[in-house]
Amino acid sequence: MKRSLGWISLAASLWSSLGWGLTCSDNEYPLSKRKCCKYCPAGEQLAKRCTETSPTECEPCDENYYNDAYTYSQCKPCTDCHADRGLREIRPCQATSNTVCACLPGHAPEESQEEKRCKPCPSGYFSLGGNEKCRPWTNCTASGRKILQSGKQDADTICDKPSSKIPTRRTVTRPTPFPKETAAITRKLDPPPIVVPKTGFVWILITVVPLLTVAGILVFLFFYCRTKKKKLDILCTEIYNVPCKDKENDYRMPIQEQEVSVKSDFVQG
Repeated sequence: MKRSLGWISLAASLWSSLGWGLTCSDNEYPLSKRKCCKYCPAGEQLAKRCTETSPTECEPCDENYYNDAYTYSQCKPCTDCHADRGLREIRPCQATSNTVCACLPGHAPEESQEEKRCKPCPSGYFSLGGNEKCRPWTNCTASGRKILQSGKQDADTICDKPSSKIPTRRTVTRPTPFPKETAAITRKLDPPPIVVPKTGFVWILITVVPLLTVAGILVFLFFYCRTKKKKLDILCTEIYNVPCKDKENDYRMPIQEQEVSVKSDFVQG
């Protein structure tokens, strides 16, 4: 029993001495698999490494140096935004962050570079800076406008405002002539027009037609009586050679009666 307990204690000491089963956190690193040492936080740098008997020692970054993550190394120098490389400073360097640079107006960032650098825009192009690419100047002539200010590397061309008056052309629309065949078919298919008689014309017909009928009857009677009178005169004078009596009333008598009267006078004579 004593011998088994000795072996267990020996194994535990060897396990701890060799660092078997050692687990460190994200902000630590193992030291010879025996101990976890801490990293230096952002804004600080390593002053002295930890040992089995002492912890990690850190110190703040010097001026113009920074450290933006946990580390056990020295702080890094801040980047300078040199104008000869087409750069300008947007945010200064701090202990926990590097300097932020951007392209100057009239420049665009290079696609492949080992360090931050911007190249000037070619002629006919412009850029407002930052991370903006070079763009061509606006063509005022193509849109029918005048140039108020020519374009530059850092500014676009300025054109005048388009005119609000839109010229209009007077167009005369002529009627489209229809083909003759189509017109003929249309005339055949169109229904005959319905003529609605006017009311005044109807009343004229109603009034005039009876008057004309009565006048015609009177004229007929007049000529009829006159013809009868002439026949009686011819019968008296030419045939019987006797003047007609009561000529004013004889034409009203029937012809047969007048003939009898004439004959009786002739016999008496």
